[in-house]
Amino acid sequence: MTDKTRGRRVEKTLTTLVSLLIHGVLGLALMLGWMQAVPQMVEPPAIQVALVPGPRPNPDPKPAPQAAAKPQPVKPTPARSPVRKAVTYPHPAPLPVSAKPARDFGPGLSDSDIAGASTAESGSGGGGECNMTRMVQLALRKDPVVQNALREMGARAVMVWNGGWMQAQGEDGNGLAAVREAIMWEVAFAPEACRRQTVRGMVLLSVSSGGARLGLGRGEWRWSDVVTRPQNR
Repeated sequence: MTDKTRGRRVEKTLTTLVSLLIHGVLGLALMLGWMQAVPQMVEPPAIQVALVPGPRPNPDPKPAPQAAAKPQPVKPTPARSPVRKAVTYPHPAPLPVSAKPARDFGPGLSDSDIAGASTAESGSGGGGECNMTRMVQLALRKDPVVQNALREMGARAVMVWNGGWMQAQGEDGNGLAAVREAIMWEVAFAPEACRRQTVRGMVLLSVSSGGARLGLGRGEWRWSDVVTRPQNR
């Protein structure tokens, strides 16, 4: 190789190296300028959080000891005096037996009158379903007012109606008022066929456990006559 050719190669190599160096310097300068132009992200300082202990709650105060309650004296309960109820009587107090006047219940019945009378058991005075003697007798036995009125009568047998109500001493009006009203009430509400049946002779009603008996009717009569016929005077 000639010296001329060798010289050209060295020159070309140097030129190439110089060019590369210049390009490298320019590229480095451009990079530095770009990095300075771009704003850098600045991170804010971190916030530090500190836990501050709060005020401690005061412990529950112990309750103050209470003074022992003094026992209250027990007041004695006043004794109650029994209340006496005033009893009022509709009638004066009854007289002693020795001073009580004898009561007249009307004319008594003889043994022959009693023997000839029909009773509830004999079936007379309206038999069958219309045994008025039995119906009236049962009504008088169940009536407490009648029983109280006949309490003094004992085992006597008296006539109370013989076509009219008999008068008894010591009663308002004619006859024993309680007995008269009870008999008339029972007869008035009996079936009409029973009230119209004909009765012959006297019927005898056994009306109390003491043996008191009441006689009704003489001759020929009807039970309806007990209600419709006027009373004796």
